Amino acid sequence: MLTIPVTTTGGDAAATGTGTLPHKLPKGSFITAIYVDYHASAPATTDVTITDDANPDQPILTLTDKNTDAWYYPTHAMHDNTGVDTGQRGLFMSEGAISVAVAGCNALAPAVTVYIQTMRNVDIE
Repeated sequence: MLTIPVTTTGGDAAATGTGTLPHKLPKGSFITAIYVDYHASAPATTDVTITDDANPDQPILTLTDKNTDAWYYPTHAMHDNTGVDTGQRGLFMSEGAISVAVAGCNALAPAVTVYIQTMRNVDIE
């Protein structure tokens, strides 16, 4: 399991911070689950956004005004070959470094620790 701790600095309910996985995920890695562990003093105004640096415009998970530890199983919409949403969901594939941004928190070390579970698609040659 991959771990990304995020320390925040700033005023109460306004502190921010970022953390990044120190390496890219191996080619063909799928994100299967994410556990978000909040500091006991994190306020209910805490926002957490998890992105893949290879595709930062499509967040993997966005949590707004939360402070309760929980497991999440993020997926994205799937489309047919004409771009129409099929109503099905798929796992996020990541080949970049995963980043976590925290806002609306108190100054805490760490304010949030994110644990990411992955599954790798192995190429068969």
